[in-house]
Amino acid sequence: MSWAAEALKSLKKVILIEEKVATLAEDVKSLALGYQELSERLARMEGKLEAYERAATAAVGHRRLPRPGKKKA
Repeated sequence: MSWAAEALKSLKKVILIEEKVATLAEDVKSLALGYQELSERLARMEGKLEAYERAATAAVGHRRLPRPGKKKA
């Protein structure tokens, strides 16, 4: 193979690698955006759950479950 053919083959490989890297970069950006959205949703859900827990304990007056082994008469 001549040096020109080898050079052309190497350039084709470099171009393919650049295209793959560009595609991977786009994929990483979309994954990062998805992660950020999920993180925000989780934070909202945690906040709601915490508010529900506070409301439940305030409404019941801090009632606790009976201890195991003790029966009411």
